[in-house]
Amino acid sequence: MAATAFTKAALPQRNGFGSKGKRIAVYANHYPISFQAENSIIQYDMQTNPEVKIKSDLRDFISILQSSYSQLFRGVVTAFDGVRNIYANKRLNGISSDGKTFTIDKEMRPGAIKSFKIQIKEVQLIQLTDLNRALRGETDVPYQAIQAVDVVLRCTLAKKFTMVYRSFYPEPADDDWRSLGCGHESWRGYYQSARSTQTGLSLNIDTSHTAFYEAVLVHNFIARYFNQDEIRSLRDFQRKTMASELKNVKVTALHGDKKRKYRITDISNNKPNQIQFDHNGKRVSVTDYFKTTYGYTIRYPDLPCLKMNNKEIHLPMEVCEIIPGQYYKKKINERETASMVRFAAIPADQRRGKIDTFVNRTAQYSTDPVSKGFNIQVDPHMKKVDARVLSPVKVIYRSGEMLPRDGSWNLQNAQFISSKQVHSWGCVWFRDRMLNPRKVEVLISKLKKSTADCGIEGINEKNLCMQIKNIDKANHQFLANLALKINAKLGGTNNTINQSELLKKPTIIFGADVTHPGIGDQTSPSVAAIVGSANIDLSHYFHAIRIQEHRKEIIQDLQSVVKTMMLSFYRKLHRKPERIIFYRDGVSEGQFNDVIREELTAIEKACRSIEEGYRPAITFLVVQKRHHTRFFPSQNKDSVGKARNVPPGLVVDRGVCHPSQFDFYLCSHFGIQGTSRPTHYHVLLDENKLSADSLQEFTYQLCHVYCRCTRSVSIPAPVYYSHHLAFRARSYMAQLGGEMRPQEMNRKIEQVLSKNIGGAVFFA
Repeated sequence: MAATAFTKAALPQRNGFGSKGKRIAVYANHYPISFQAENSIIQYDMQTNPEVKIKSDLRDFISILQSSYSQLFRGVVTAFDGVRNIYANKRLNGISSDGKTFTIDKEMRPGAIKSFKIQIKEVQLIQLTDLNRALRGETDVPYQAIQAVDVVLRCTLAKKFTMVYRSFYPEPADDDWRSLGCGHESWRGYYQSARSTQTGLSLNIDTSHTAFYEAVLVHNFIARYFNQDEIRSLRDFQRKTMASELKNVKVTALHGDKKRKYRITDISNNKPNQIQFDHNGKRVSVTDYFKTTYGYTIRYPDLPCLKMNNKEIHLPMEVCEIIPGQYYKKKINERETASMVRFAAIPADQRRGKIDTFVNRTAQYSTDPVSKGFNIQVDPHMKKVDARVLSPVKVIYRSGEMLPRDGSWNLQNAQFISSKQVHSWGCVWFRDRMLNPRKVEVLISKLKKSTADCGIEGINEKNLCMQIKNIDKANHQFLANLALKINAKLGGTNNTINQSELLKKPTIIFGADVTHPGIGDQTSPSVAAIVGSANIDLSHYFHAIRIQEHRKEIIQDLQSVVKTMMLSFYRKLHRKPERIIFYRDGVSEGQFNDVIREELTAIEKACRSIEEGYRPAITFLVVQKRHHTRFFPSQNKDSVGKARNVPPGLVVDRGVCHPSQFDFYLCSHFGIQGTSRPTHYHVLLDENKLSADSLQEFTYQLCHVYCRCTRSVSIPAPVYYSHHLAFRARSYMAQLGGEMRPQEMNRKIEQVLSKNIGGAVFFA
């Protein structure tokens, strides 16, 4: 195959639709958008001097500008994105690409008026006819046009509701919020995004959830944060913690007749009676000022004062109430996260009902004056699309075949394809209180029987962790799952599937993911984890970890990794791969070009460095879970489980997919709790020229060879393994320390991984 220059995205076009499986109809949470193709939208850029970074202030600027310079906007409908882009249905009067500057005055804090200069200039004319042609598959999608439509449809909602990124949060009804503890609460909101699909432009609406500050008095918030009924004083570490926790939080001061609003900037070192200021020609303390001016005696005199706005205003905590609807930007703790997950997990039929209610009663797109001004309408009915349910994948054990039911199967009376002997093993107790030895003996006895039933003879030094709550439980299913993990870590093969047509030629399957540090971490490196199949049963995987630059998404050193795994494949199977199928997780649409230019080039270079002229055909898919498309059964008979979800094996490649490119949705798992999230697969390269059926079926099959459970999982096993490997890498990094350079850290980790060269998924 001739050399290829992967420099610009030329994504493969859809070469047909899948046909295999039982046909059903499902609803997708997409609402058709209609627009006048002959219309255009004018985009303007707005800049302020001095610069303003708070979005709510920027929206206020637009309102002030419209009232102060009404002639500028006469007869024009505009939509502001909250940052710097203004979209108009007609040209603003007197503004060209050269721009024009205006002066406005805004009260930035009580009694403080500030002047700003605002420059507005025309950027471009967006022709909706270009969007219309793209939706017919004739040209590339003009994302500027989709962004403009999206801003138009969210403009009014952004003024009415609290907006967090792409989601709106109305003031919650009783069942749309939950206290998380620590002074935080979760609100249910609604995500919105305009999407290009095969059936035209659509509005993707989904439920979303995030944390907010509870609207309580500040001293009560602090008590809840530290899990106390009441707090009357703060230690210095508590004060510093709260200064960070409450920085920039807006409050209403409840003293006096006029309820003023402030923004917290810090927490003072001093108490109210220690802070003095000039008042009516003499020095008074905050305590005396509140007593003489408002007749108010401070109830918590040992709590420090809050510093407000310019830090010259000091107020007691007990008179300041947190304003509702303030997004909590920091990371919530594990207990709060678990509570939010439970709150968000609502059955599919309820989720669909809430989305419909938001569209038709809350958002009311049909009566929105802004969208009407742009001649843009939203159909109030969810799209109904064609779907197919793929046949269950036969799972093969040494003892015979099993046909999953609702995506799962029972390990009872099943023996692993190949199992390993266990020569020695032990039990380590990581708690500060003693464990009843009898319970350990019972567990060991049960585990020995369970592993023996699966074909494992004798358990060695590989480690396995379990929670103490599971020791008493220790039923057959739990012990069987332990046996699965033990055998996989030892290098055995639990189960396999009927060999796919794709594997008739020597084929190496890659799974790759890059994980990034958590919220607020500005320095820690990112971790790339790559696995490559090491046998035809797809149960063993070569593995590599690369520590790389902070938040670098593109995998660095991929050429070396791929070359090493390809050579390892040849040494183990004595055949060179003729095909590469690469599943890449965690990449957004905006990064497709970067992946094609850098990662695909690295893979090709790896092949050519092995042998001159060696170039296996590559199929490269992006695996996306972070999207908001959901599917709902259109008939009760097609739903499964208590959550009324779509059945496992559901595949959708019509109606809500890309207008022309090769992509599809696959819901490969059984949704036990909440609404099932399908996985979206987007093909960036397909030199193997696979049919839609071949790729969809093979991807579904890969979801049945995950070694840790007896059910089909939501993403292909190699992608799952790359997640586990990245998590393991974080543990290695913690042991090595944070001061080591990435290159040195990679060398040290490589030494650890070199002890596991046989392809055993020890990290699973």
